[in-house]
Amino acid sequence: MSFDGNYNVSPRLSFDGKLLAFITRNAGRFQVAVQDLATRQTTILTDSARDESPSFAPNGRMILYATDSGGRGVLSAVSTDGRIRQRLTVQAADVREPAWGPQIRKIKKRQTSRAFLSAVSKTSIGALPMKNLVLPALL
Repeated sequence: MSFDGNYNVSPRLSFDGKLLAFITRNAGRFQVAVQDLATRQTTILTDSARDESPSFAPNGRMILYATDSGGRGVLSAVSTDGRIRQRLTVQAADVREPAWGPQIRKIKKRQTSRAFLSAVSKTSIGALPMKNLVLPALL
């Protein structure tokens, strides 16, 4: 975990172990930051005020997180270099704590894996298959 600043929470390690994403407080705003563990360089990736629960995409190029828009929790994604930012449309009323995870299926006695998103809303907890979301080509 980074010792930069005075408030850093929700650490998430990238699948390759090279980056650490977390929420940091910067000028009273809670933002997604990433630290390169080899160089210890920390970069704030978002400019919103109430981000939470960062989660790396399986390929490590994007970070999914929940943020606030108009008093409602929404799902957003940012590239690990901060250049690509996208708000994702989800039918849930209030998204909190998104996370990437594997989905394992057996097909003809052979296991396959594909990614899915899970998200908590005020009304439900559920998995969102990747095919239902439009994300940048980095995924």
